[in-house]
Amino acid sequence: MSLKKDRIVTLLIMDFAEIGQIFVDDNRFKDQVVKFPNCFKNPQLCSEFIKNILALIPLEEIKAIAFIFQRDKEPITAELILKRKLRDFFQEHEIFCHFPQLETASMNAALLNIKPKVKEGECIAVIDDPWLDMVRCRIFRKKRNFYPFCDSYEFSFDQLPDVRRIILLRHKLKHIIYHTCPNNSSFFIKFGISDTLKDVQNVFSDIRFSILQKSINDAFSDAIPGIIKHLMDGNEPKYMINHFCNTEFTISPSSVICTNGDHLPFQKSVIRNIKTANQFLTLSEKESGEIKRINLNQYFSQKIKITFTLDIDMFYDIKVESLGPLVLPSVEHVLEKSLKVSNGEKIKIVFTQNHFLIFVLTNGKKKAIKNSDGLTEFPLYISFAEEKPITGKAAFEVLEEKPTFVIYDLVKLSSKNVHEIKASNWPFKLTKDSDNETFVEFDTFRGRRKTSPDFFIGMILKFALGVIEKKTEKKFEEIGIEFQGFGISKENFVECFEKAAKRINLKLTFL
Repeated sequence: MSLKKDRIVTLLIMDFAEIGQIFVDDNRFKDQVVKFPNCFKNPQLCSEFIKNILALIPLEEIKAIAFIFQRDKEPITAELILKRKLRDFFQEHEIFCHFPQLETASMNAALLNIKPKVKEGECIAVIDDPWLDMVRCRIFRKKRNFYPFCDSYEFSFDQLPDVRRIILLRHKLKHIIYHTCPNNSSFFIKFGISDTLKDVQNVFSDIRFSILQKSINDAFSDAIPGIIKHLMDGNEPKYMINHFCNTEFTISPSSVICTNGDHLPFQKSVIRNIKTANQFLTLSEKESGEIKRINLNQYFSQKIKITFTLDIDMFYDIKVESLGPLVLPSVEHVLEKSLKVSNGEKIKIVFTQNHFLIFVLTNGKKKAIKNSDGLTEFPLYISFAEEKPITGKAAFEVLEEKPTFVIYDLVKLSSKNVHEIKASNWPFKLTKDSDNETFVEFDTFRGRRKTSPDFFIGMILKFALGVIEKKTEKKFEEIGIEFQGFGISKENFVECFEKAAKRINLKLTFL
């Protein structure tokens, strides 16, 4: 067997199935199927799925791999997690990875097999056999060597004459590709796909008409290698549609930000007013419902800019930026409104680059708690040089003699972007596991250890609670957290701090 890295692998996976179809280059693989554990429900099974693929074709032979997911039952968020894990693995091994939509692949297959002859600006239509008496028609307009999506119709079969009239009024339709199931496809007929080829031909008798009789699987094996080569090499193929969105995304209150048929990659920005307190921005997808929620209380401005992006693999992102002059509420006001503490006192911890400060708010007045040296700043250092870890100034004093035993820059370590902002002179080491989780390796009294950043934040929070209880003689189950002097959004730190607080049954409000 050749070990030349030149094979293009395609997998077709249904979210309800236990097996998937596998193709190598433009041929179906001899075993035809690969076992698919339900990675949508359990992303940890992704490594097992990858092993099943590599049992059929060696990793060293794969140049590129494409996954086509037909998602009927699972939310788009589950698909996104699975795709990220697959992409990270194959890109780590320098293998090009692509996630074409089922519809994009099937439309490209129709074009490649039929090779319609139309002029610039003229249109073709791809019509499928009716499913449950509903006909679906996609319109594509020729632009150089590409065929961008321009319109879509779904209608009952008895509406076909009326739809024909509408299509011909709106588009220069010159060629129809009809995708029919093969004559022996009793399975499709049993489940509602009827053969209406002759009726469609009669309605469009004056339009050039071609029939694609290949199965969906065989058509895919023709199309995907061409798509991959175009994306990798940049060469324009003769027959290819542009990638397009096949669903709809909305932001609250109800406003469509990306719709079915929008060309990919896609980016759109909208400006919104922040009208009330405790307002949330939600991103929803047509089939999955709400997929992301953003608390707008963190943006202290009257207006915000919302930017939604969607790439050709359907990886989505939404970013929010403040616009105009800042309108900053007092921290004390936020504490009074946010923290539900029955004893009348509220606690705020302010984290800076190298220290943290503790404030007690009583009847609108703020007082800083002092450490044993009479200072309000508590050093953010933890030493593991002794059997019992030590925190603060005593830990800082260990740094010069035993630097690999001391952890510092704790807030930076808690950032989502820690690998981008890490310091080159840190005596401890950052690593990632197979799930892309960050870990810190360091020396301890009992030897080398590895743990996640939230472990250190949990230690600091527990230490701070001890100081607070000693000074106030009260226990607090909820405190406010503020970050100063980092130059990036507090959202970068929230996830790690919340994990840390969960370790010690503490509730946090981020100010």
